[in-house]
Amino acid sequence: MLRVLFYQFFPGGGIGRYTHLLASELNRHSEVDVELVCSPEYHHLAEADYRVWPGLAPIGAKNPLVRKAKFLMGQWRNPRRFVGYLRDQECDVVHFSNINHLTYRFWRNQIHRPSHKVVATVHDVRRAGKILNRRWESRWLRCFYEDADALFVHSEKQLSDLLEYAPGASGRIHKVPHGVYAYPPSNSDRHAMRAKWGIAPDRTVGLHFGMIRADKNLPALLEALSMLRVNRPFLVIAGRMAERGQESESVFRSLIESLQLTQDVLIVNRFIDENEVGDLYQLADFGCLTYRSDFTSQSGVLNVAAHFDLPVLVTPAPTLAETVEEYRIGRVCAGDTAEAIASELRKLSSTLSRSGEFDFERYRREQSWQTNARRTLAVYQQLSAG
Repeated sequence: MLRVLFYQFFPGGGIGRYTHLLASELNRHSEVDVELVCSPEYHHLAEADYRVWPGLAPIGAKNPLVRKAKFLMGQWRNPRRFVGYLRDQECDVVHFSNINHLTYRFWRNQIHRPSHKVVATVHDVRRAGKILNRRWESRWLRCFYEDADALFVHSEKQLSDLLEYAPGASGRIHKVPHGVYAYPPSNSDRHAMRAKWGIAPDRTVGLHFGMIRADKNLPALLEALSMLRVNRPFLVIAGRMAERGQESESVFRSLIESLQLTQDVLIVNRFIDENEVGDLYQLADFGCLTYRSDFTSQSGVLNVAAHFDLPVLVTPAPTLAETVEEYRIGRVCAGDTAEAIASELRKLSSTLSRSGEFDFERYRREQSWQTNARRTLAVYQQLSAG
């Protein structure tokens, strides 16, 4: 039996959920024994059916300055704790869900041992922002990729980008599905949900779901809405916003007011409980993933939409565009500007009612956790054998 040790730095979010579902599916295979190393804050501790060692240092805090300090200290502390735990374990594969590239230089030699192989899931090939020093961080992230025995990505675009960024990783990159994120269905019908949120029953409704970040390009989406004078969709923005800065609720409300969209946008600025997700997807006609074109990773939000048969509107963000075009589960804008988004919004509303326009069944069949686990396990076995 293969023993696999996962390293999970972040306690939750999309990557935390991805790791939990992958580890759960792998754990159903008799050929593999899975254990996850995480902090006590890990969101899926109670539901984990695989072994867990919650010995990493917590990185969460309510105070933003304290949270940033703990995050920064965790870049050193948690890889060291993981290495220390690994010394007392016998395992065949170490699987990184998160890569602490800032400090990789200082634990690189300790993690690479003849006793096991090192692999990683590459959710974001490049880092959009720096922690301290971009040049240093890029150098050691690239070094991690080229040191690894195997790397997993979710699209051909990511594979090509990774080869360009880290040519030394050639021959060790494997494409696996992301997997669909399932949530409980709504207990109410669409009309009831729209009445609850004060949305007119005859409006076309778009849903912008998930935590708000700069790369999600929300200002351009709002500007695009303002350009539609006829048949303007109603937009629900549901997810936690920053407490201050350009991604804060006050900034977006000012923008909405200046664009004269106060009657066309609903903001739900908070964490959305699992039991509420189905309600929000029930009232929507399409999902808005109009992210910046330099967003290269796969999206958990897209995989929630696929679960609920909700067509999505995406920009030419490489992995999103590739997925939507291949599986016909939405529409792709010509660019990530307000003008390009507005142009596609006009077309989208006319195709939502077409029977057979979108192929969610095929997407769920081919982009499953079972397929991901099977391909991942095959790579583990190949590495262990050779």
